[in-house]
Amino acid sequence: MVQSSTQNPILPGDEKTWHWRGYPITYSQCGDTGPAVVLVHGFGASWRHWRKNLPVLGKTCRCYALDLIGFWWFGQTDAKTRN
Repeated sequence: MVQSSTQNPILPGDEKTWHWRGYPITYSQCGDTGPAVVLVHGFGASWRHWRKNLPVLGKTCRCYALDLIGFWWFGQTDAKTRN
């Protein structure tokens, strides 16, 4: 679990990388009990847009904020060149 608070939101260094079908997926998570909640960013964004929400939601849920393939810096070149 990522330790955080509303005064000290999750930082980019708190991210992890999961590899799916050869693509690196960057994500962060908070909370270890309750229902799972997956937070997906919009176009041109990253998981970091959820960094202040994760600690609050993590109090009652297992939250996962992830980057879509080709967003932020992980997998951008590979995702654009693969079909």
